[in-house]
Amino acid sequence: MEQESPNVIPNKEIIVPEGRYLQRLLIEDDRDCVIYLFDHLSTKSRYYRYAQQLKTLPETLLQRIISAHHRDDLAIGSFFYENQGDESVLVGIARYVQEGELQSAEFSLSVRDDFQHKGIGSSLMRNLIEYAKANGFKELNGYVLSDNHEMLSLMMHLGATIGRYENDPSTKLTSFHLD
Repeated sequence: MEQESPNVIPNKEIIVPEGRYLQRLLIEDDRDCVIYLFDHLSTKSRYYRYAQQLKTLPETLLQRIISAHHRDDLAIGSFFYENQGDESVLVGIARYVQEGELQSAEFSLSVRDDFQHKGIGSSLMRNLIEYAKANGFKELNGYVLSDNHEMLSLMMHLGATIGRYENDPSTKLTSFHLD
């Protein structure tokens, strides 16, 4: 079954005092960048993102991330560089994957610890929401560990509703209604 291409939204460049961020869809050539990002997440950030302790990024998950540029599975990377022409480094990823319902997707977000609290997560999520809307989704859901207060605060700031996740009391369901 051939996957449907997403409605494409142009790459976005964000200029901040420390440099620039280019946000774009991830592609297969970003393999080493994704590994580098994973290797530079703290143990706590890895646990909050994957809800388990991972020392290395499993190959199957890596393949899914770098292949996620389709309507039903899409990943956006935020690449930082200080000056025009500098080599960039991947510092964050936002991704959605279609859930069972055709108009609903699950989202995830990772930002390197030393780049947190700089607006990257907010910007990635806003872009992901824009892609999801453009691709016909009506809802984005995220499953956030209850003690991940920073992520829950960010989701509230972005307008998500937060509630109990019936299947796991240690998890909160965060939802963006996209109508």
